[in-house]
Amino acid sequence: MIAIGAIGLSLIAVPMLPDVPWSSLHWSFYAVTIISGALSIGLANVLWSHGVKHLGPGRTANFNNLVPVLALVISYFTLNEDLLLIQFIGAGITVIGVWVARR
Repeated sequence: MIAIGAIGLSLIAVPMLPDVPWSSLHWSFYAVTIISGALSIGLANVLWSHGVKHLGPGRTANFNNLVPVLALVISYFTLNEDLLLIQFIGAGITVIGVWVARR
């Protein structure tokens, strides 16, 4: 899926490449991009594999449902996003669903 997504995103991005001021980009832009990819893909796969080994694939897959809840919390603290009541309700239902499925 990563390869298919990369192809699709690349097709969208290629026409914009000549407009990017490559020489004016600070080195930290490249470093953050590489570190972000390594953490999101590398570390996530290590944690996922550990979960599958110790909990099994079904129980581990259940935790995928917490990704939007974690994104909501992280975006609140890092991006100062506004939280809406419907988001709290959805997060609560999701957490309860994961809890019930784990039992």
